[in-house]
Amino acid sequence: MRLSTSFVATLASLAAVTACSDDPSSGGVDAHIDQPVADAPVAPTPVEFGNVARTCTPDNAVSPVLPGEAGHYAATSLTPPSYPFTVDKVSYSLQMNGSNCHGGLAHRVLVFTASGEPAAAPSAGAMASIDVPAGADADRWVDLTLPNPITLTSGQTLVVAVQMASDGADRSVCLSACPGSAAGHDWWSNAAAEPYAWADMFADFGFTSAYVIVAEGTPGA
Repeated sequence: MRLSTSFVATLASLAAVTACSDDPSSGGVDAHIDQPVADAPVAPTPVEFGNVARTCTPDNAVSPVLPGEAGHYAATSLTPPSYPFTVDKVSYSLQMNGSNCHGGLAHRVLVFTASGEPAAAPSAGAMASIDVPAGADADRWVDLTLPNPITLTSGQTLVVAVQMASDGADRSVCLSACPGSAAGHDWWSNAAAEPYAWADMFADFGFTSAYVIVAEGTPGA
C-alpha cells in the first residue's frame, strides 16, 4: 500500500504528540493537568436551644425571699436538639424594677450536666463556675462563654443555675420567666451552697412560667 507523503507526515506528527503526552518529563499536556482539590470542611452552624425562646415575652420573674433565701440558685435543665451536642455559650434574662429586683448585681452561674434531677453536689463532676461582675441596674441579657465547652451525650441535660444574689438589703437578682413551664425543667436549690435540695418549680410549687435561660452550641462531640 502506498501512502501519500503528506499523510505520512501527519502520522509522524500525531505520533510525536502522543509520545510527548505520555511522557510527563517532556512537559506534555498530561504533566500540567491540575488534580482535583477537596472542598474545605464547613464549620457547623451554632444552634441555640431552650425551654422557651430568647424572644419570648416575660410574664413573671423568680427571686429569693430575703433574707433567708439570698444566694439560692434558680436552675434550668435544657435538652439539646440532638446527641452528642457540644455547648459553649449560655445566656439568660434578668429583670429590674424599683422595688425588689436589681438587674446589675454581681452573682455566680453554675453550668453542669445531669441525667434527671440536678445533683445535690454538682461540683463532684465536671462543672463550670462563672462569676458575673456587677453591671447597670437595668433589664439585661447576660451572655456567657464557657471556660471549656461541655459535650452532652445521650440522655444528658445541661443545667444552668443562676445565683439569686442580694444587695444585703431588700433587692436581689430576678430571673425572667415566660409562659410554658413543665415538670423537670426548672428548679430551686433551697440552699446557697452544696448540698442543694432541688425542688421542681412546676411540680412542687405550681410555678407555671419557664425561666428564660438558653444555651448555644453545635451538634457533635
